[in-house]
Amino acid sequence: VWSPDGKFVYAAARLHNSISVFEVQFSTAEGASSEVVEIEGLKLLQRVSTNGLTPRCLSLSECGNFMLVAHQHSHDISSFQRNASDGTMEFIDRLMVPNAACIKLIRSSQIG
Repeated sequence: VWSPDGKFVYAAARLHNSISVFEVQFSTAEGASSEVVEIEGLKLLQRVSTNGLTPRCLSLSECGNFMLVAHQHSHDISSFQRNASDGTMEFIDRLMVPNAACIKLIRSSQIG
């Protein structure tokens, strides 16, 4: 999952029950104008427990401040607060949801 500003990437590791937070490393293409930017690599910033078993789906809020993680085997959804300046995640709470496997955040205006 990419952050809204494109500076961070979040990946779930099912075997570790964790989220890895990466900072995207950019560079300017050699000989190109300053407007041409390439992704040079990823820098691992944090590995945080998802507080559940087998994270199946990550969903980042449109504003980028919150992430939800659905867990297949612990049947719950964990919530995290995201620090927009450094990309790190902090666990907030869990909600029991039978057979949690996929989650998507939508606006209430998109329902119905």
